[in-house]
Amino acid sequence: MTAAQLPNLLNLLLPDATQTDFLRAALRGDLNAWNRYCQRVGDPKTALGHDTLGIKRLVPQLYVSLRDAGAELDAEFVSYLRAAHVREELRARTFSRICESALQKLGESGADFRVLKGVSLVESAYENWALRHCHDVDLWLRRADCERAISVLKSENFEVFETRANTTILVHPTNLPISLHPNLFAFACDTSEFWVAQQTRRLGQIKIPTLSSEAELVHLLGHAATQNSRRSLLWCSDAWRLLQSAPDFEARNFVNFAQKSGLAPAISAMSGFLKTALSAPIKAEIIENLGSCEGDVSRILEGIHATAPSAQIIRSARRWNEKKAVSRWILARVARK
Repeated sequence: MTAAQLPNLLNLLLPDATQTDFLRAALRGDLNAWNRYCQRVGDPKTALGHDTLGIKRLVPQLYVSLRDAGAELDAEFVSYLRAAHVREELRARTFSRICESALQKLGESGADFRVLKGVSLVESAYENWALRHCHDVDLWLRRADCERAISVLKSENFEVFETRANTTILVHPTNLPISLHPNLFAFACDTSEFWVAQQTRRLGQIKIPTLSSEAELVHLLGHAATQNSRRSLLWCSDAWRLLQSAPDFEARNFVNFAQKSGLAPAISAMSGFLKTALSAPIKAEIIENLGSCEGDVSRILEGIHATAPSAQIIRSARRWNEKKAVSRWILARVARK
């Protein structure tokens, strides 16, 4: 199967119409989108209460956006939204203090690392911790620094919880996990240029090393494209806010990193969604350039399969040759299992 046969399937990586309206309301305070969302789900409090995908992690953002947009909301629902925001504020006080102390000690130890995802963006792109639920701290570091990092974190009262797929997870007595990743992605690709593309961001009273905005966006989208965690929609929020806070974003660098990941077609589709559905400030030329790039089709299909069953993937392939190619890939996958 070739990348040219993927376009219809790549839609399976994207939020559906109901989720898109929720995102528009939560990120942009779009009241028309909020009204459509409510019409689709009925009672929004019940819908969010029954959420099993993690979408309710975006509720603090929804609260602030709807409040600032002057939305007319039921008093009970306002209380629900406000309570979620307050919980995040209270949680963030402990989380941020422990996180800042641990990262400061790691930096002082000489360990070379990059802070990834939520914690990397929480102050620079989200402005405050209450708006971005951070379950854990993800760090990318060289294998040679892993033991040093574990030793430093143990001195901060963290204990090794488990090691899986080359990732070591340590947990603080307050249940804050820190994950040490010797690989940037869960799949093999050349990440040497990602490592070099470094910048620093402020976190409380310290500065932390992170990926450049272009490399970080590829990591966010690439991770979402290949993991079932994309159903929580946090990738949309993180990517949208990153783009809002990166005025010097370099299109050429972004395309280069996307090609290095082998996921350019998927990243093109996801970038297109951010631009068209959420009005993210990303140039059309970037999406066009990515769309003409080749990618690791099997890897992309594995990512799609993480959330979509085989029958849905086959149905989404509109042309006969696409259905045939996808069916062959699924049969080959079953045979490998």
